[in-house]
Amino acid sequence: MLVSGPYGPKERSGIWVVPAAGGALRKLHENAWGAILSPDDSRIAFHRGRGIWLVDAAGGEPRELLAAPPGYSFIEALAWARDGRRIAFGKRSQAGDDFTLETYELNTGRTSVILSDPKAGGFC
Repeated sequence: MLVSGPYGPKERSGIWVVPAAGGALRKLHENAWGAILSPDDSRIAFHRGRGIWLVDAAGGEPRELLAAPPGYSFIEALAWARDGRRIAFGKRSQAGDDFTLETYELNTGRTSVILSDPKAGGFC
């Protein structure tokens, strides 16, 4: 099982693997949250700083996919497309007057807007 967040009151937020059959908790990366496992269980998308990152499920070296543009931030929710080729994310202006739901295509690095509505604020 994959979890993200702080492990205890003095821990920094991170990505953790919890064995389904029991055993020791294993930390994959520090300073990460909102982690979500790809449909084929091979990759993990997560937030770090002002960006969205990707790492292989074994915990290799992460790479930044996107950085929030000036005046914007990403909401915590992330979602994988069923085919594992795109990641959906929400982007909100700091002024709160703009919200978009977008996808990032892993093969090309292109983003596409799915929804643009200042009244929206999240997705699931």
